[in-house]
Amino acid sequence: MDKLIAEFNKTPSVGYAVGIYKPGYEEGHAVTPYAIEQVGNTQIFRIVVYDNNFPGQKRYITVDKATNKWNYMAAADPTQSASLYEGDASTKTLEINRISLRDMPTGQYFPCRFCSSGQIAAAGVTSTTIEVSFSGEGEILIVDDQNRRTGYDFEQGTIVNEIPNSGSTPLKNGLGLNIPPIFQIPAALENGKASGLYQVYVSGKTIDSLTNGDLSISGAGFVMGVDAITLDKNELYRFDISPDGTEIYFEATQDTFAPSLFLAFDLTSTELPGLVVEINDMLLKAGEVAYLRVDEQAQRLYFVSTAETVPLVDRNLNVTVSALWHDGQETSKDYNVVIPAGTKSAYLDYGNWQEGSDASFIIGATSVYLPLVAR
Repeated sequence: MDKLIAEFNKTPSVGYAVGIYKPGYEEGHAVTPYAIEQVGNTQIFRIVVYDNNFPGQKRYITVDKATNKWNYMAAADPTQSASLYEGDASTKTLEINRISLRDMPTGQYFPCRFCSSGQIAAAGVTSTTIEVSFSGEGEILIVDDQNRRTGYDFEQGTIVNEIPNSGSTPLKNGLGLNIPPIFQIPAALENGKASGLYQVYVSGKTIDSLTNGDLSISGAGFVMGVDAITLDKNELYRFDISPDGTEIYFEATQDTFAPSLFLAFDLTSTELPGLVVEINDMLLKAGEVAYLRVDEQAQRLYFVSTAETVPLVDRNLNVTVSALWHDGQETSKDYNVVIPAGTKSAYLDYGNWQEGSDASFIIGATSVYLPLVAR
């Protein structure tokens, strides 16, 4: 509050936004402060705010400087009844952000955490962080190869941050939804290669009804994740990811359709496009794995290999391949890929792909150019 008073007294005054959260950084909401009032000669102050969920009303956050506590009656969703937001110095659930931070001089830009020179974790290049987010209600927990955790502790019901150099960004979505924070974790690369996989858990333990959302993992030159995860209360999914963006997989614990996995990555060669590959409708037996893995040296994107469990029955995949070529042309096609039982290798041979032609899939030892399936 003292910071706001000092900034408001400048000429010209400096504008700020105030973020408020409930415990666990839930139901984040943003308001705009425009004045400070003191209540008599007490240590009680009011931060007068504009709240777009209550247009035309004078509203304020009450701050007790003597106890270092604050409270505010609000509704993150304007269709719901207002409820109490409160905190103190230990909860860290009240924040201020200078509005001018959004303004950058001409030719200057915010740092891009997922940009690279074009390669997926090029040799000798170390990407500092990757971001993990889930667009639906629920919780995320990330575990590294030393069993350190960052995210939501499902047993204790609290946020933990055990992975060194990791962090989180709470969301102020204004919809009254329990969307988890965006988590930043170290890329953990050694000479441009992943030093170990992360396990990413998505849980419905904190929700009351069926929900769905998309899991997204982004880093230097890549985005990968899972589309349309449907979560029921207490349901738990686990996905293993490589921090250099070359691998994501899901192992079925029962006979089920695997969630839709996708992997998007940039390439430096002027002969090859940037690619987005998504696999859908994969029926798995318990113990089977759905995964995407890039082999940069061989210029292949694998669906099946001897490194994982081979399919026990014929597997029918719907594969969507989207390409952005260096001349600006974009193509997107759906392919129906049949992988026979016992097949030990199946991959997209993107290294030999020519613009204007269909993608080439190698099933076992056979090259297959598949017909387009209408979108």
